[in-house]
Amino acid sequence: MAHIKGTRRKKLKKRISELLHSNYVRFGILLPLFYLFVVYTTYYYEQERSINSLGDSYWYYLFAFITGVFKFDARTMQGRAITITTSIVRICLYGTILAKISSFLISSQNKKDKGLLKLKNLSKHFLLCGWKPDMDKIIEAVLNSNQDLTPDQIVLINEAPSELVAQIRSQPAYKDLNYVAGDFSNEEVLKKALIKTA
Repeated sequence: MAHIKGTRRKKLKKRISELLHSNYVRFGILLPLFYLFVVYTTYYYEQERSINSLGDSYWYYLFAFITGVFKFDARTMQGRAITITTSIVRICLYGTILAKISSFLISSQNKKDKGLLKLKNLSKHFLLCGWKPDMDKIIEAVLNSNQDLTPDQIVLINEAPSELVAQIRSQPAYKDLNYVAGDFSNEEVLKKALIKTA
């Protein structure tokens, strides 16, 4: 029993340590602390000059942080320095967030183009396994023989270079084709292609 408790403690300590070393947690702690520091120091230096109360300071910086517009004029050098620092932090923060979002979207698109993502929300789709040089003619024949089938309901499963699949998908008629890279005899590859709902 004591051994189990010791193991649980070690796992808990390890998880807490990993959590504290996470950039997102650091960011989640540092940003509110920075905001509070800015609010209080601005109020301290600007009180009775451009800011009348601590609540005003909270409001002005919240508005400034979201919109980038300062609704007060800092009259002291310290207040101006804090205002400039806040503007720089805001620009860096939004730039970082936009970079993370665009990186995620580009990465997801690249994985989709290379057939590395598991498909979602497909049912009654057609699995086309393997690769032949005249694959576009095979796809056309499948579509002609199944009138109710559309290109977005076809899943290509093969080990061909992703550039060859990209050539077919570059044709307007086949741009919605789904693609899973890998050996079609592999169970994990077939799971990615949602074989159970095909």
